[in-house]
Parts: sequence; structure tokens; C-alpha cells
Amino acid sequence: MNMSVQARARMRLAAPLIVVASVLGAACTSTLPSATSSQPTSTATATSTPTPPPLAAGIDGPGTYRLSGAEVNGTITVPAGWENIEGWGVAKGEGNAFMAVVIWPNDEEVAQVYADPCGWSGNFVDPPVGTTVEELANALAAQPQRGNAVPTDVTIDGYDGRLVEMSVPTDIDFADCDEGNFFSWAGRFHQGPGQVDVVHILDVDGERVVLIAHHMPGVSAAGLAEQQSVVESIDLQS
Repeated sequence: MNMSVQARARMRLAAPLIVVASVLGAACTSTLPSATSSQPTSTATATSTPTPPPLAAGIDGPGTYRLSGAEVNGTITVPAGWENIEGWGVAKGEGNAFMAVVIWPNDEEVAQVYADPCGWSGNFVDPPVGTTVEELANALAAQPQRGNAVPTDVTIDGYDGRLVEMSVPTDIDFADCDEGNFFSWAGRFHQGPGQVDVVHILDVDGERVVLIAHHMPGVSAAGLAEQQSVVESIDLQS
């Protein structure tokens, strides 16, 4: 994710409230009783639940949407004011009050963890990160300048994994870092000092899935509670 993602997340294109409706129809036929006629019979149609629309350009919550840009099947439910990020997440707010919930769309990228998030250029951890949940969690927790990033257990939608909370130093000057950026892994650079990434690394039917809830330091306690409700709304493999 980068600053351009944050900018895209601010596009305000309205979308209607998603209402999940059930339609029940019944048709009955009958004949007058006689020595040869059968008793009245009835049939009923099956209940139908519409599939949620894809999380795509133009989405602006509230509603439930499919994660159309992620490598996993699933849905996410958001309150008003949350906006699409390229089909793989949602965001709200701006500047120091910006927050987002995303499913990282490429496991090969997230496995390319940098040994130093400030002096990151060409500096991946060695040996490379393996394919398990534990290996990725340990590699992220070992990254310097990330606060008290100790892996703990987590469960999302019934899938177990590890959670690593990674912070960016509040006193860092990104201008002192390679190319002016502070990176966690390939493709993931941060918006500013004090940013926090709560990284959920899940085992979903044998596949590693990375879900990130990140926020800038100006997000209120109420905002963080709303963000957590979005995380808990995620329904994987829907």
C-alpha cells in the first residue's frame, strides 16, 4: 500500500445501501373432488439470497461486498463512510486520521520481508521467509524499529493464525530512509511516523492469508472500535 492507495481510497462515488432480501413465492392448484380426482396439492419456490456485489470502484458504504481484488473468496461489511481500495480492502478518513482494512493480494510479495524497514533497498531477510504462518509472523516480529511486535494467537471467521502489531517510530524522518520510504515487505510502505499495522496471518484451508488493519496515530478510540468491527465482519470463503 502507498500514498496513491490512500488517495484512491478517498474517491467519493456513492453506492446504494445493500439490502439482502428473501423472496418467497407459492403457487397452489386444485380441482373439484370427484371419485377420480386427487386431493388439492401445492408447491413452493425455493428461497433465494442475492450475492453481494463486488468491492469495486464506486463503492461507498454502508453495505456488504465481495472482496473482488483479493486472492481469496470472501465478503466484508462496512458502515457508512468506508470506501473501496482496488477490491482488496476498504479505507476511511484521511491524513493523520486515515485507517484501512485490507487483505494483501499477493502472498509472494508479503513473504519478501525487509531486514531493515528504513535501510530496505535490496535488503531482504536471509534466509527467505517460508510458506507457513509462523515463519512470516516471526520474520515480521524480528524486523527492527517496529515496537513490541510479539506474535500472539488470533482467530478470524473460524480460521486460526498469528497476529503481529507493528508500529512505525513516531520520531523517524522518512527522508533518512532509502528512497524516502519505510517498508515492511515488498510493496508495503507506510504513510507516516506513528502508523500502526495490526497484521493477521491466517491459515485458510492450507493457504496463508494476510489481513491488515492499519491506522494513523490520530484515529480516535471510536474509530479503532469501528475498524475492529469491520475486521470481525470478514467472512472468508463465502
